[in-house]
Amino acid sequence: MAKKKDRRSRKAAKSADAPGPDPGARADEATLRSLRPGALGLAVVLAAVHGLWSLFQWTQLVLARRGGDYFCGLGEAEGCAAVWDLPLANVIQGATGLPVAGWGLVWSAVAFALPLWALVRQVRQHRLEPIWSAILFTALAGIASVLVLGGASLAAGLVCDTCVGTYVLVLAYAAACLRATDRLRPLEIQRGALLAAGGTLAAFLVLLYPGLRTPGARRRNERPSSKPPGDRSRRRSYRHRRPRIRARERERPAERWRQRAREKERSAERKRIRAKEKG
Repeated sequence: MAKKKDRRSRKAAKSADAPGPDPGARADEATLRSLRPGALGLAVVLAAVHGLWSLFQWTQLVLARRGGDYFCGLGEAEGCAAVWDLPLANVIQGATGLPVAGWGLVWSAVAFALPLWALVRQVRQHRLEPIWSAILFTALAGIASVLVLGGASLAAGLVCDTCVGTYVLVLAYAAACLRATDRLRPLEIQRGALLAAGGTLAAFLVLLYPGLRTPGARRRNERPSSKPPGDRSRRRSYRHRRPRIRARERERPAERWRQRAREKERSAERKRIRAKEKG
């Protein structure tokens, strides 16, 4: 009987010393079970549409700053151009090299990749962290950008129809992500933030070259120039005018000789007239 009691006490001590299940793993399993793939799929579609819309806005921004015709929805075209040339937009482009539409495309790339990755891991029954935390951070960043940019345009008293469409897509994406699961608390905040920041940096580096090629905002009183910028336009115009200049230089000595001959004839006529008057 004593031996049995000793065995029972040893088993109880081992069970007490054994580590319990990780609470983070339990929460991750609960998130995996409660995740709605339909909502995540909708988020992927919305991010793709937002990316195409941001690319379209970027092209219209380039056309507007080069003096061409561009699309601005149902409103006036000058309203969109004024919103695109707000001081906040100019500061963002000057500091980062990307216009606001380019940053929208960067956000779309990250917002598209993360939910798609989460869907793949859900199908394979893998852990969703830190992907789910990165998705939440991306959605919150989109909401913050809508508040900042929309507030700047409202403060200036300007409305851009295409920008309103962008805001609607971002808010719909955030709603789809928040509806994807009932567990909205991010479990791995630091790793999720690093993952979202890494994706943003990668997309930024890919789009930096076309961003640097995007023309800056013009002044209000400045008119778009029809000639290409730089010294090449001057060289081209000089090349086109060079044959004419040479022809004029060749004609100058002949014109001078003709002028001198006319002056001699006029002076001879005057002498003749004076001689007749004296005679």
